[in-house]
Amino acid sequence: NEVLLVLSSLMYNTVTCIEQDELSRSAFRELGEYFFIVLHCVEWPRGWKTPLQNRIKAMFPQCQDLLDLELANILKARAQREGASGVTPTATFADQKQLVRQRSLLFTDGKTVEDFEDHPPPGDTFFERHRSLWSWTMTNEKVLAQEFVALAGGACA
Repeated sequence: NEVLLVLSSLMYNTVTCIEQDELSRSAFRELGEYFFIVLHCVEWPRGWKTPLQNRIKAMFPQCQDLLDLELANILKARAQREGASGVTPTATFADQKQLVRQRSLLFTDGKTVEDFEDHPPPGDTFFERHRSLWSWTMTNEKVLAQEFVALAGGACA
C-alpha cells in the first residue's frame, strides 16, 4: 500500500508540473502515455484515477488510442498462442501487467538492475531504511516532482 501511495502521489504531482509547462510538454509525452497506461491497469478507485487520466488525455490526446492499440495487440497475440484466432479474449491481469511492462520507462542514468540489488536483508534494518525513505518521499512529494520535471528539461512553478 505504501508503494502505491507514493506512486499515486508522485504521478499526481508530476502531471500537475507538466500541465504548467506548455513549452516543454512534448518532452513528457512518453511519460504521460506510461502514466495513462498504469492508471488504466492499476486497481485504484475510479473517482481518483479517472480525473488524472482525463488531465493526461487533455495534454496527450493519443493516450487512449495508444492504450487500445497496444492492448488489442496483446490480446490478439494471446488468442493466437491459445489457438483461438478470430476470438478476442477479455483482458486479464496478466495482459495488463504485460502492457505496463512493455511500456516501462526507466530513467537510470546508465545503471542496470544489478546496481540496485545492494540492500539489507529482510529485518529491522531493511524496515527502517524503507520507512525512512517512504517518510522522506511523502514529505517531499511536490519537490520531487518539480525537480524531476526540471531535470528532464521542463519547468514547474
